[in-house]
Amino acid sequence: MSRIEELRKARGWSRFELGTLAGVTEHTILRAERTSPPAVQARSLEKIAQALGVSLAELHAVNTEGGWGASLIPAAADPDVLFIQDLARDLRTNVRRLRNVLRKEPWKLPEPLPSIDNRMRWSRVVVDRWLELREPDRKQRARESRLVGAER
Repeated sequence: MSRIEELRKARGWSRFELGTLAGVTEHTILRAERTSPPAVQARSLEKIAQALGVSLAELHAVNTEGGWGASLIPAAADPDVLFIQDLARDLRTNVRRLRNVLRKEPWKLPEPLPSIDNRMRWSRVVVDRWLELREPDRKQRARESRLVGAER
């Protein structure tokens, strides 16, 4: 029995009732209960966890030695890997702009890592090196913009 199914049954809810409370379909609840790890979108899992009144980590807990303990979620994200939100923050831009550049002019950005899933990722080392190479240009442009502003 999955953790989601156990929590649902402990509350005496049907799949339909949990789906209604979570704002997802009954089929989504079924897939979340029957597949390991749950084959549903992360947002749906968040909704299910919220409806059950547990954290996402508790929802992913694995039955070990008769008790619920270890988690399927990694303890900490890999600090050496950047996802698009991290890259946007490091480049001081927003995700929408970054996606436009990726679509139209990908050569303007550091080389991404090979894709494991549909999410793009970059190596922290490669991005830092790329930013260091671009830093003199950024400093020069900032200096020129201050000089242009002073002439007015």
